[in-house]
Amino acid sequence: MEDRLSALSLELPNHTDASGSTKLSLDNVAHLLVQGLHGKDQDILNRVFDVVDRNVIDKTVRRVPAEVVIVTLKELQQRIHDKPDRSLQHLGWIRSIMTHHMSYLSTCSTLDAILEIGRAHV
Repeated sequence: MEDRLSALSLELPNHTDASGSTKLSLDNVAHLLVQGLHGKDQDILNRVFDVVDRNVIDKTVRRVPAEVVIVTLKELQQRIHDKPDRSLQHLGWIRSIMTHHMSYLSTCSTLDAILEIGRAHV
């Protein structure tokens, strides 16, 4: 599993964060998100949702296909429910999805169900 994750997450050369760890390549974050959601791979999803840079999140969200948007929102909703202490981190992802995919979301009948579940947890 770890080999697969490291093979997928090509790193930007000489780009490290404050902790000294390498960052995910922008090109791979969207791909990893889709693959993590498709395979329900929590290791990959954790790595993707650990990204907090607003520009990277926005660019990633713009690149994901529309059919992944609802699944991503459901995953984020579950993460907020399971670990409320990380809600602010995940809300950045939700904000970006709502901003960049609102036209698609407004046509989805399942969005009402997602929002209703979210209201029940607040």
